[in-house]
Amino acid sequence: MENTTIKLIMESEDHPGTSTAPSDPNIPLAENPMQSGNKASQGSKTTAAIVGIQLYKTAVSYASSRVGMWTGSSEMQRQVDMAGRLIGHATAFAVNPILGAVSLGLDVGTSALDNWHGRRMEAITMQVLNERAGVQINRSRTPSGIGSGRA
Repeated sequence: MENTTIKLIMESEDHPGTSTAPSDPNIPLAENPMQSGNKASQGSKTTAAIVGIQLYKTAVSYASSRVGMWTGSSEMQRQVDMAGRLIGHATAFAVNPILGAVSLGLDVGTSALDNWHGRRMEAITMQVLNERAGVQINRSRTPSGIGSGRA
């Protein structure tokens, strides 16, 4: 079997036609410009950024979910929740319009389903309460026999 050497050359986006990798395969990896740099410090910066973003998300989520409790206004809580949903949809559209549309469609669909279910439960509750109170809808207000033509 014959030995084959594969040489990969990556071009810089800033300077097309120039190689960012050394042309001599005998150059050790430590001298390779693609391998240079302190990877440990890059990893710790990335980890710190991820932790910082997560802390920020947690703080914003906590504060926005407690607006109604702190102010005593469920309407203000609803508005804050809606604003958060709109920001999320706008971000999804900015990143990927197709996924943004899917996300918006799912949100509208689940909201419609929740609304329908809530109205259904409210109607059932009202029916039970009316029956318990003795309210009879679609019945004549006159006692049977009076004004009905029966003698």
